[in-house]
Amino acid sequence: DLFATGTIDISIPKKSSVEGYSVIVSVSGIVEDITSRFPKKVAVIGPIQANAAAPTDQAAIREALKIAAEAAANEIVSRLNAKGIN
Repeated sequence: DLFATGTIDISIPKKSSVEGYSVIVSVSGIVEDITSRFPKKVAVIGPIQANAAAPTDQAAIREALKIAAEAAANEIVSRLNAKGIN
């Protein structure tokens, strides 16, 4: 059994003269094996940063979160596959 926890940090959207708003998102995470009494770290990722720009601040945040989440998910899968955990 695996248990994943993580953190997401979102910068304050900054107004950009070119694309409206720009934002940076940082994602970190830990995957632990909880089959025994004491959890054992299986994978640690991050921080993974993603930058996005959009016409509104909320759209920029959503886009950056989408990019960072996909990168974090791919990294977790890659680390688990490297350890032979499927």
